[in-house]
Amino acid sequence: MTRRSGAVDGDDHDPCQRGTWLWLFGQPGVGKSATGFRLFQRLAENGVRVAFIEIDQIGMCMPAPDSARSTAKADNLLAVLDIFSEAGASVIVTGDIVETMHDVLNRAPTQPVLCRLRADDEVTTERLTARGGPQYAMSSRIYGSFDVPDADVDVTTHASVDEVVDEIVRTVGPWPGEINVVEAEAASAAPTPVPDADVILITGPRAVGTSTVAWQVLIESIAVGCPTGFLDLDQLGFLSAATPDLALGVMVANVTACWAGFRAQGAKRLVLCGHADDREVSTLRGLLPSLRVVALTATSDTLLERARWRREHRDIELPGDDLFGEGDDYLRDIVFASQTCLTEDADVTLGTDALQPVDIAARITPMWPAIARQRSTTVRIDRPSRRRRDRH
Repeated sequence: MTRRSGAVDGDDHDPCQRGTWLWLFGQPGVGKSATGFRLFQRLAENGVRVAFIEIDQIGMCMPAPDSARSTAKADNLLAVLDIFSEAGASVIVTGDIVETMHDVLNRAPTQPVLCRLRADDEVTTERLTARGGPQYAMSSRIYGSFDVPDADVDVTTHASVDEVVDEIVRTVGPWPGEINVVEAEAASAAPTPVPDADVILITGPRAVGTSTVAWQVLIESIAVGCPTGFLDLDQLGFLSAATPDLALGVMVANVTACWAGFRAQGAKRLVLCGHADDREVSTLRGLLPSLRVVALTATSDTLLERARWRREHRDIELPGDDLFGEGDDYLRDIVFASQTCLTEDADVTLGTDALQPVDIAARITPMWPAIARQRSTTVRIDRPSRRRRDRH
């Protein structure tokens, strides 16, 4: 661990004296997401109101050149920071494109604590290979050539995630500071409805395949030449020590803010996914009147089978994913609890037991609000498939 030159107690660059958000950055494979989310959990366990956001989760708008996607990430991150701030939360940000970092740092009203994570090149390559993404490996020398901002603190991530978090907590000191959450609760305002948004939400119980199917719907929308954004509701709502009303309000505000950023970059459609209950769906409908909701279902046996697949594969590692490496008893508890996911307010219900994601997506794509606007349609699929089921 090192601290930025000149960053001594009382100095303008002392992390304890900086803003209410902390940014973890570094080359691919250093452990930004895992470290950031564990830090979020640690602070949440201590009763701190803190939020977590991963930049990649608010910048998926395609097709678009890298420069446009970087701009969308910067716009959306600044908007999300404002929303979390109004909710009285300090924010942990992970991930970086250097252009995005410089853009945000130049425009942000308060500067973050900048924490660079480091690891030896062979370590990052090994981690990325284990996750099925060795092509994303980048040497520290090449990463450093991209005009990376100076960090307030540098932390090496060769130790366990918990040990790295301990080191960050020791180095940064009393972060975050005290926030008047009572005033923050009163200051939070409902976002303005977006009447012309072309949006499909894919929801359902845990392990049913909402994100995998939603991603396939995104790919098919892009394939017909329609610029489309993608948001995972579960990744927009990491906020601790908040009332249910505030947490829901923050999540939907983040949705509308990111949609505005996507629209500015030319997006015509938005794909949402998440495990939304009827209250969340109703709130989203109030903000996105043309929203179409698809509820995926599956038998308990199928959900457990897919959960078992998930625990063995971490090819797409998302913050908060608690299925990897868990035993059957835990997975059964998850499946049982997920059965309470309500779908009464869905426009379409799709049984998915015998289908692959591409088959499910083919039944969803004709539902874009500009194509079909009828509600309360129920579709039941019982036809078996001879093909092996892909990841859900």
